[in-house]
Parts: sequence; structure tokens; C-alpha cells
Amino acid sequence: MVKKNVQQDNMVTITLIYWLCKNGMVPEARNLFDELERDFKPSLLTYNSLISGLCENEELQEAGRVWGDMVERGYQPNAMTYLALIKGFCKTGKPNEGAAVFEEMVTRGCSPGKLLYQLLLDILSEPIQRILLAKFLKFQL
Repeated sequence: MVKKNVQQDNMVTITLIYWLCKNGMVPEARNLFDELERDFKPSLLTYNSLISGLCENEELQEAGRVWGDMVERGYQPNAMTYLALIKGFCKTGKPNEGAAVFEEMVTRGCSPGKLLYQLLLDILSEPIQRILLAKFLKFQL
């Protein structure tokens, strides 16, 4: 971006990270994030974009590292951050881990939004994912 004289900001970075991850270019997305992080402070939305992209590409360990960095820098996960991890765990056949993330989300006072409800509806057809649904219903009743 510097070579092309493009102004660095969170919105440009978020867009680039999203498209790099969407096209399976996860290492490039992480490198871009790391490179640009030196010049400006990423927003929570920037972190969410990277975490979501990593989870979509089943890079859950790296997503966990980014999560840790984010929290260490003083950001609190929001519903989108939690949703990305829950979705990633469900996608990789780890509903127990997804349920644990959901429980943490609720315990920390973060309300599940429409997108989480949509995710739960999407996974109802997958028997292994019913563990997450059972945990979710326990908190709703």
C-alpha cells in the first residue's frame, strides 16, 4: 500500500484482509495486518475481520493467537468476535469448544445477536452441532 501511495487506515485494511481471507490468502492477510499494525492502531473491527477470516479458513490456532493479542492490547471481544470463533469451531467439528466460547460470551455479558441465532439455525441439520444448540438453549430459558 505504501508503494502505491494508498492512505493506510482501518477501513482499507479491513477490506483488504476480508478479501485476502475470502480468497484463501490467509498468510498474506496476516502479514498485511502485522505490517500495517506498525503504523497505526487497529480497531476492534480490524481484529474481528482477521479473526473471522482465520476462522473461515479453519486457522483456529492462529485466530486464538490474534484474539490473545487483541485482548492484551485492551480490546474486549464483542458479539462478532465470539460469533467468528463459534462458527469456526462448528465448521471444524468441535461443537464443545464452540459451546465453551458461547458460555464465555454470555458470562461476560455479551448478548447473542441475530447472526448467532442464524448460525444456530444453520447448524440444526448437523447432529454433532446439537451440543452447541443445547448449551445455547440452556442460557435462553
